Amino acid sequence: MKTTEKNLLVVVGSKNPVKLTAVQQSLDELFQDVAVRVTGLSVDSGVANQPGSDEETFQGAKNRVQNLMREVAAFDYLVGIEGGITKGQRKQRLLPGFI
Repeated sequence: MKTTEKNLLVVVGSKNPVKLTAVQQSLDELFQDVAVRVTGLSVDSGVANQPGSDEETFQGAKNRVQNLMREVAAFDYLVGIEGGITKGQRKQRLLPGFI
């Protein structure tokens, strides 16, 4: 049973419903006894729309959190998620994602 004594406010650096749902479901599982409220705010990732390396993908997630820190005054957690494409050893396309 979730308690309402402590609610966690989590802000995601995106309004993408897939990202918001993933964060909500993950944190509901992690914090089973606490009410978690997830909200999204569009912020710039500072990288290409489709990052082409792990480094660029990671930087995009990091930039989202840094931009949220500038714009959001009250929060318990900030989340930046960035997905990208990179080549694997066999030249297939991999889809890394960083949080």
